[in-house]
Amino acid sequence: MVSPQVIGLGAMNMDYFYRVKSLLKDGEARVEEVHSFSGGSAANTIYGLAKLGIACGFVGAIGSDEVGQHLIEDLKGVGVDTGFIITKAASKTGSVVALVDIEAHRALYVHQGANGSLTKADMDLSYLSSAQIVHASAFVGEQQFLWQRDILSSLPLDTKLSFSPGALYSRRGLENLKPILEKTSILFLNRKELKELTGSDPLTGALRCIQAGCQTVVVTMGKGLRRGNKTFSSLVVQPNKVTWVPVTGGAKHPVDTTGAGDAFASGFLFGHLMQKPAEECAILGDITAGFSITCVGARTGLPGKPELANAYQQATGLTL
Repeated sequence: MVSPQVIGLGAMNMDYFYRVKSLLKDGEARVEEVHSFSGGSAANTIYGLAKLGIACGFVGAIGSDEVGQHLIEDLKGVGVDTGFIITKAASKTGSVVALVDIEAHRALYVHQGANGSLTKADMDLSYLSSAQIVHASAFVGEQQFLWQRDILSSLPLDTKLSFSPGALYSRRGLENLKPILEKTSILFLNRKELKELTGSDPLTGALRCIQAGCQTVVVTMGKGLRRGNKTFSSLVVQPNKVTWVPVTGGAKHPVDTTGAGDAFASGFLFGHLMQKPAEECAILGDITAGFSITCVGARTGLPGKPELANAYQQATGLTL
């Protein structure tokens, strides 16, 4: 097997989707559709990269159940190295209940399952260090956060860290994440997460993350952020450089936005590995996310390289 260029580290979950007309604070309503899909933020990004032809591996935990085996086979199906995924015999595989309404608003409820049994002793630092990039996302448990912070801050200098803290870690604030941010080459956040992490607007918050040690901060804007007469899909901030990236291509009606940020990270990292400049990486991320939101489930709509290359050329006139 080819050595992985990118290795993911994060939770492994089965996502259970319930389509409803509206999200309720209290009351009763009919469920319109029910689906189940493989999930986990870093796992989704690794799946997306592998589908684009990048050699990938993953480190995580499953329970000794059929659900866990399904998650393994799903990653294997796109060529991901699963040899460092641990089976926790006394645990069930992690799960997420996702309520999604007709406007693609969602509410996610996480049961950590086997993810909560993963320990620092389960980590093989030499395996993680063998990758060009380690892509990490959040765990629910406090103990997992603490050892993950230690592991990520111990990565060698020649292994880049790509980090998607999500809402769970963003709520912890800059000070708690600083040991990770100091090692982070690429930080992925949406603007709500950035606000929770820094308490600031997108540009000010991104600059604060740069001051904390990040080399590149990528902020996605969801439906877009209007500035003057232009709408921007993302913001890329690097030391001494700020790039506002306009919305690229035709707008797509979102069917389900779950995993859109993970898909964006796949496209951006793919461009980074292709040595594209940051703005082009962000455009690739935006296009990849655009594919993702047209289907229910974080992975269902993810493109292969020919689809991405075609959409990229149509949007920009450039080739991969």
